[in-house]
Amino acid sequence: MNPQINPRKRSGLVSKKGTNRWMKVVRRIHMYTGLILLPWVVFFGFSGVLFNHSEWFSPVEKVSKISAREVGMIHPFELPDPDAIADEVISSLNQGQTGSTFERISRSDATLDGALVYQAPTKEGNAQVKISLNHGSAEVVFNPGSPKLTPPPFQGKKIAIPSFAADFVSPLASAVLEKSELNPTGPMVPSERGGPEVRFQIHSTGDGKTWNAVYSLVSGTINARDIEETPVVDANAILGRLHKAHHYPDRMGARWLWSLFGDATGFTMVFWGLSGVIMWWQMKPTRALGVMGLSVAAVLSFIIFSGTFADLTFGPPQQRVAPQNPEMRPTGPRSGGREEPAGLPGGGNSALPERSRPDQSKG
Repeated sequence: MNPQINPRKRSGLVSKKGTNRWMKVVRRIHMYTGLILLPWVVFFGFSGVLFNHSEWFSPVEKVSKISAREVGMIHPFELPDPDAIADEVISSLNQGQTGSTFERISRSDATLDGALVYQAPTKEGNAQVKISLNHGSAEVVFNPGSPKLTPPPFQGKKIAIPSFAADFVSPLASAVLEKSELNPTGPMVPSERGGPEVRFQIHSTGDGKTWNAVYSLVSGTINARDIEETPVVDANAILGRLHKAHHYPDRMGARWLWSLFGDATGFTMVFWGLSGVIMWWQMKPTRALGVMGLSVAAVLSFIIFSGTFADLTFGPPQQRVAPQNPEMRPTGPRSGGREEPAGLPGGGNSALPERSRPDQSKG
């Protein structure tokens, strides 16, 4: 005689079996996506750390770190009082005011943000002195820069191409904008940033050189690099540039696949977090300790996220321009003939804090 199974127990067994089946699928996806995307996870994690350490794997060198006491012995100066400065600014704003005046909400809420950076060229490269106005300490940074590449004889030459000009497409852009029911207040102008480029190779019959040439369809300028001259590889700058590479190009290739795997890595990291929570919840002995950990993480993340967001959005968005070195060097084919400061890898100032660099917002 077959034993009778309680229908409730039978449904419970079926439900548990179904849950175990789904959990097995989740664990397999969790594991295999980790194996497939391991190179990208390691890359994005490590290159993200390099943003806070510009001297790692780069020619940038911190020559010296001078304490506030040593600075006082070299050349004493008085640290500015942010509250006193704020009061002076308010006083200046109120001069000549006849109606509404301005006043501070708090007498002690002013803070100093950012360091004072001085820059000077040297025979070997670029020197910077960063002075903390909060602590009175100083730091000397040296950047040997990149050796100059031999410019082509047609460096930066403007060439008008009758078969194509950005102005020819302006009527189309205006018509598309009008169709979107947006009301422009000025003329449509082509943007050079991220503009289309034609890449090809040129051979010089005179000296036998071969050039990797880039012609900008927007500016009409041509730039090139001798294929026998390999730019000095600054690992820090290269990794940072790869980390920040964004947007899908409009043609298939390695760059398109890079963007695809970047998206896959981002979505997978979200999945790992959520699937990790699900797998943790299945292990009953660890639930109590896990709830405590999640609670601490939630509170800490809220405090840190909200505080950082408030700091980043305290003032209006603006271009933060780094001190410029008067000596300029031509960049590689990527820049389409535009110039950037000498000795600053990637056209930015990797030795400066993030707030002192030019804005690198996406676009």
